[in-house]
Amino acid sequence: MDVKRAAAGGLAGTAATVAMSAWQAAGQLTGPYGEQPPKRLVRATARKLGLPARRHGPVTWPATVVAHLGFGAACGALYAVVLPRSTVARGTAFGLAVWAASYAGWIPAVGMLPPPHRDNPRRVWTMLTGHVIYGAVLGAFIGRWNQLSASEREDRGPDPARRRLAGAARDPHGADGPPW
Repeated sequence: MDVKRAAAGGLAGTAATVAMSAWQAAGQLTGPYGEQPPKRLVRATARKLGLPARRHGPVTWPATVVAHLGFGAACGALYAVVLPRSTVARGTAFGLAVWAASYAGWIPAVGMLPPPHRDNPRRVWTMLTGHVIYGAVLGAFIGRWNQLSASEREDRGPDPARRRLAGAARDPHGADGPPW
């Protein structure tokens, strides 16, 4: 696994999650649709673990932020490692896949939220479009990182191992001549 690529994906996923979270906050302005899903998931998880899970408790908001950014970073790292060539379109498709796997998949399966067809339409719309934003930002960031990484590689030339192999292919005995 390329650690630099995964780290870049994690950072891009964090930035994309911030953009998506801003959209989710703005979505509340279209009319109330209940508690934000990340907060609801954190509270439901806390209750299942036997921890206090007050809606406006002092730990709820920070735990929600950490969990949401962590999930976004992990998904971003996965995206960067699995998809070597990134575009906004591929990122958007990935964001929609995350939404489908989460909001139509494991989240209703464990009983934390209703499936989209039974949920508040405002929340469904906000979460769906938020994941489009997440994916587009993620795809754009990783696509740009790919371009910068490629130009950096071009500036440095081939890596030392490739230079050695290329040199050996041209002169099997090296610059010092044959070994005898």
